Order: sequence, then structure tokens, then C-alpha cells
Amino acid sequence: MSVYSLLGLGCRLIINEKFTNHMIIILAGLMTFSYIFHSKWFLIAFFVVLVISAIKEPVLAYVGWIMGYANFQYITNVTGIVAYYLLVPIIGFGVIVSLLRGGKHKIPPKIFLFSLGFFVIASITLLNTRDISNGSLSFFMFLVCLFILNAVIAATGENMKVLGVINQGIVLAALAAFISVAFTEGLFNSGRIGLGDNIRKLANIASPAVMILIAELILINGKKKMSILNDRFSKLTVIVFLIITIFTLIATVSRGAYLAVGLSVLVLFASYFITGKNGSTNKAKVILISILLVPILWLVIDVVGNYVSGNYLKRATVWTNNSRFDIWEAAYHQLDPFQKIIGAGFDSFRALANLTGIDHYAHSVYIDAYFTFGIAGIALLFMLIFHTVKLAIRKKSSFALAMTTLTVFLYATHGNISGSMDFWFLLALSYCSCAVSHMNDRSDTDTISELKQRKR
Repeated sequence: MSVYSLLGLGCRLIINEKFTNHMIIILAGLMTFSYIFHSKWFLIAFFVVLVISAIKEPVLAYVGWIMGYANFQYITNVTGIVAYYLLVPIIGFGVIVSLLRGGKHKIPPKIFLFSLGFFVIASITLLNTRDISNGSLSFFMFLVCLFILNAVIAATGENMKVLGVINQGIVLAALAAFISVAFTEGLFNSGRIGLGDNIRKLANIASPAVMILIAELILINGKKKMSILNDRFSKLTVIVFLIITIFTLIATVSRGAYLAVGLSVLVLFASYFITGKNGSTNKAKVILISILLVPILWLVIDVVGNYVSGNYLKRATVWTNNSRFDIWEAAYHQLDPFQKIIGAGFDSFRALANLTGIDHYAHSVYIDAYFTFGIAGIALLFMLIFHTVKLAIRKKSSFALAMTTLTVFLYATHGNISGSMDFWFLLALSYCSCAVSHMNDRSDTDTISELKQRKR
């Protein structure tokens, strides 16, 4: 099928009532074909179809951003342009189109105050940066991160349809990544798999996909048979998707991602039982799902260990003597007493690490936030996370608690404060996921007085 045929198909689907679901598949297919054939024309078609489809359904701009960010290194290599400059305008375009079409974009007051606080601290930090010319780019990138945080929250809010589209986009992006790697680098004896040699970006898209699919299994097995995806898939389809995404995640051999997913799944199940008021039937099904995950996990680990990653998988069993702790400590000792309080400015971590003979970036959003902004910045970031957790508990949303846990730990050993836009995207998604409170709805056996009390 030619690029023009795919474009024509995309235009015809505009009148289809399942337009959004079809477009997610088409976008995933175009990105996959582009990666497999290393074709810039398929990549151009991806962006053209994305722009056209976002005019009708602006939320698809966020889906396109997700798929593009997963292929960040590949897009950079093919176009010769750092992918940031192609992907950031996509979200801006989605916001503009939505506003022109009368879409409601409301930024919660506390999120606005957090963002304003970050802006003030970042502005002061820029003045404290040794090389302001280089630091200005990181300052601008950080402002883009704040824009992404606010844009996703404002566009999604408590709209389950928008949240479902974004969740489905994450799952399809992970599946597309698996197919891309399978048909190019291959899976057998491949060691650690990645997209365009970027292992961590693949782990960062597979991790939330696994979390979303496990939560989906719980929801579709509940009495109300709810869904956090835009399209309702069968149980078998969800299980197959889950196996593929778990396989993809494990094959990246990313210990930080393993820890983040493991803890988030634990939080998901624990909070479901602690805060939930569901009937015993639903809880029994959740227990069965957790039991089902054990043989799936064992089988996938066995296959990956024997046929894909080989000795690389042994790396996942070694959690001691991590060099990052030594690098963080060495860089910390280069700070003067005043910098330990107010931070050393943008791009300071690598400069400080270089003084010790190590050319290394922070490999942690929180470590980099401390080195950049000091105590005030890292405190504000933790306050934002705590606010999200508090809201999830108040809303009794097990899914939001799990997503927040995933986001927090996924970037504890990866990324930096101004360059990891996916951190801010997932943090915004975690906040919006508080709308998924029906995972913990009361059972149909509630008395009338209890129902009235809930409405109050």
C-alpha cells in the first residue's frame, strides 16, 4: 500500500464514527512502516495524517506526540532535526485547534500555582547559571515541560474519553515498537532491545502500557465492565497485548523500569483492596488476575532469558554497586555550601561531574532538579507529586495511585528535569487519572441511605 493510499484511507475515515480508534491504528502503522523501511516518506505521511486527524479530533495530537517520543532517536536520525522541535509543536497545534473549536481547557488553580512557582524558581535559576547562553536553552526546554504538564491536564481534565484515547495511544505505541524491533533488529539473541538504539525510551513507553493493560483487566472484569481505553477490547485481546508489552519491557533489561512497574502493580492491587468497597466477586476476580500474571511473567522471563537477552538479563539481578550513586556523590561534593541550598543552575550536573573526570548526565529527574533548582525546586516538585497522590486517595482512584507510583520511580534513575518531557506528560496523565475512581465503586448491594450519603 502506497503512502498516498494510506492518506486517502485516512481522509475517508473522517466520516467514520470510530474515527479516533482507526486513526490511532493508522498512526501506529505509519510510524511502524517508517521504522521498518527506514523511510522518511512514511514519516512525513505520519505527520501529515496526524495534523489532518488532529483538526477533527485534537486529542490525537497527544497520541501522535506519544508515538513520536517513543521513536525519538529514530526521528532525529532520519530527519537530522532533534525530535523535540518536531514533536512539541504538535501538542501546541492540538491545543490551538481545540480552543478554536470551542473546547474547554481549564487549568486547576493548584496546578497553575505550582507552574507559576516553577517558573519563578527557573527564572532565578537562569540568573544563577554559570553559562547563561547555554542555560537559556535548558530554561526554554523546562518551560516547554511546564506547557506539556498544563496542556495535558487542561485538555483531559476528568474527560474519560480523552483519557481513554491517550491510554490507548500508549498501548498502541508500545505494540508498534515491538513490531518495529521484531522486523528490523530482530528479537532472537538481540541482547537489550531499543528503538533507534534508545533502550530507555522503549522502556518508558512499555512501562505505562503494562500498567494500563493490567488496570484494564481489572475494570473489564468488574460488575460495571468499565474501560480506561477508548475502544473496548475483549479479555483475550487485552491479555495478548499484556504479554507483548511485558515481553517488550523485560527485553529492554531496564532495572529502573522493572522496579517502577513492580511497585505500581503492587500499589494498584493493594489500594484496590484497601480503599475499594467492591463486592467479594470483584475482589475474587482481581485475585485471579494477579495469579494469572505469575505464569505469564515466568514464561516471558524464560523466553527472553533463553532466546532474546541471554546474559544481559543477569544484569537485572544485580542491584548493588550501582555507579550512579558514586557519580551523584562525586558531583555533590563539587557544590559549594551556598549551591547546596539554592542549586547550581541549568546544566550544572554534567559540568560538576566533569570536574571529577566523569562525563555523565544526572540519570535522575529528582537529582537533576536538586542540582538545578536547589532545595526550593525539589521541594516544589515533591509537593506537586504529593498533591497528585492526595487527590488520588481522596478520589479513591487505585489507577491514579498506580500511575503516580510508576511515574515517580520510572524517573528516579533516569532523565533530567528539563529534557525528560515524557516525565511531565506521565505526571499530568497521573493527575488526570484521578477521574478513574469507578475502579473502587461500591457494589450494587449498597443501601439507599448509603447511596444518598455518597451523593452528598
